[in-house]
Amino acid sequence: MSAGARFDMNYLRSTHCAERGGSLCDSLDGPLGDLMTAGLSDPRFVASIPQSPGNFEFLRSGVESVSVPTLLITATRDQASTEEGSNRPYWEALTAPSSLMRRQHRRLSFLEAGHATFTVACLHVPTTQLNEGCGPDFTPFQEAQQLMLAYSLIFGRAYVLGDPESSRIVTSQTEVSESELPPLPSWAQWLSAP
Repeated sequence: MSAGARFDMNYLRSTHCAERGGSLCDSLDGPLGDLMTAGLSDPRFVASIPQSPGNFEFLRSGVESVSVPTLLITATRDQASTEEGSNRPYWEALTAPSSLMRRQHRRLSFLEAGHATFTVACLHVPTTQLNEGCGPDFTPFQEAQQLMLAYSLIFGRAYVLGDPESSRIVTSQTEVSESELPPLPSWAQWLSAP
């Protein structure tokens, strides 16, 4: 939201609230609704790196309004922010033809990871997260986090610091050398707008 995404107020009022109701819906005609309509964009943000964001249904086409380069990091086996319900819809909205920054957005997708992959849960409470990234059939969270940090750092150097060499690497449509970015293992994808 700080990066410029907008709530889809028409959808919230006409569909979500009609089907589900609840305290959020009760608040849409008051100060909260006014704030949501105005948006929460913050001009101090020059880039964003959301990890497995949820609640796509509240934003929908409003994601196209993201006004800063975004590195979306996702896990395809995430059960909290699913590929069908969150990851793919966010990516498709960010890279839609009408998206403000579609050519600057990137996605780092972990194909054998879950929601806990982005946390320290696998280190401290692995048995509670076996189906969310900590089980033996998932990419070890340390490996995924190292790759995530390396790609986030180069993305930050490109868009936060304005480093021209980092910008070239991040926006390159061809393979970059291992000295520029860590090689992508078979369990990860680096995507740009189609």
